[in-house]
Amino acid sequence: MKKFYLVLPFVIAYIENEKGEILIGQQPDLPHKPYPLKWDMPGGKLEPDEAPEECIIREIKEETGYDVEKLELFTIHHNFGHDPESQNGIPGIGICYKVKVSGEFQPKEMLNMHYAGKEEIRRLDLTPWAKHYLKDLLE
Repeated sequence: MKKFYLVLPFVIAYIENEKGEILIGQQPDLPHKPYPLKWDMPGGKLEPDEAPEECIIREIKEETGYDVEKLELFTIHHNFGHDPESQNGIPGIGICYKVKVSGEFQPKEMLNMHYAGKEEIRRLDLTPWAKHYLKDLLE
């Protein structure tokens, strides 16, 4: 018999400003958050019957106040839950979009949300997912 397992699907937004800086923020220190106080990019888990594109638009609005002008699939990463840096061991599939935004920046949910350059990002304690999606900046 084949072995099947559940995978947690979620989306991540790669939002870059005109200076080439990336929007990041710290995860809050809450019991239900797997990476408290680590730096991450906006995003979140899909709700039931929600398409990934719908989810990223909703999450960006909720976390940043921005409206989405354009979405472009950046990359997909499947973590089988064996990543040694993963604190929760839950297999996940992360869908990362490059996103062009407009509107007023009104950060919510994440702490210290701001645009950061490559040098700053290299010094931050990133979530394993952010490390994966920003690996080109970290090299």
